[in-house]
Amino acid sequence: MYAPDRAQDLRWIQRAIDLAALCPPAPGAYSVGAVIVGEDGTELASGYSRATGPREHAEEVALAQLPQDDPRLAGATIYSSLEPCSQRSASRTPCARRILEAGIPRVVIAWREPSLFVDDCVGYEQLVEAGVVVVELPDRVSFVVATIMEGVAMSDSDRSQRVDALLNGLPEALPSPQVRAKLRLAAGLTQQDVADAVGVKRVAVTRWELGQTSPRRPHRENYLRLLKGLADRFPEAAKADEGTPTPASDSRGSG
Repeated sequence: MYAPDRAQDLRWIQRAIDLAALCPPAPGAYSVGAVIVGEDGTELASGYSRATGPREHAEEVALAQLPQDDPRLAGATIYSSLEPCSQRSASRTPCARRILEAGIPRVVIAWREPSLFVDDCVGYEQLVEAGVVVVELPDRVSFVVATIMEGVAMSDSDRSQRVDALLNGLPEALPSPQVRAKLRLAAGLTQQDVADAVGVKRVAVTRWELGQTSPRRPHRENYLRLLKGLADRFPEAAKADEGTPTPASDSRGSG
């Protein structure tokens, strides 16, 4: 499986965001870009919303360029500027399911789908539950907001209101993955301690501290509250230190 460093992930997710800017306008639809990268780090396919048809999604367009039995997909990563969809009309296969059927083991996204057109997108959850590694890069949200609405046909005033709504609806930022781990360790807590308090499995905390995934509601609010409390008690640990690697697991065991 292609497992690049963060710099490479950022490079490819930016490529997906740039593709999103090519989407033709459409009412009630986002502008999304997607890139499939092989295990050797080369681009296998790419696409963007409505590239060749009014109802096509970015991941759908990219996957259509490769044979379904292409052996390279088994080690590939698909980068998408937005969370793969989990529901579509009866005649269209959701992108999360397409990714699972293709056997792609790793997905990198810039942003979870906001509830402007779909109330509850669970593409992220479906992929994780199926064993796919999903990485979210929230530090690219500003780029996504700038491009995601480009393809939505609406007046300038409506577009401005939509962008404001997206920005106002962004959740409060979490500390960096590195700081999350430092705060926990400063308090002498294990990942299992945090998991029990927040109401998730230990592996979820591990992924949060490695920056592989980010918590969603209601766990996000509980986790953020815990981190704020730890930061108040251990202010030195709340400072980012770029020279210290993020712990991959508990130093004293997590149970």
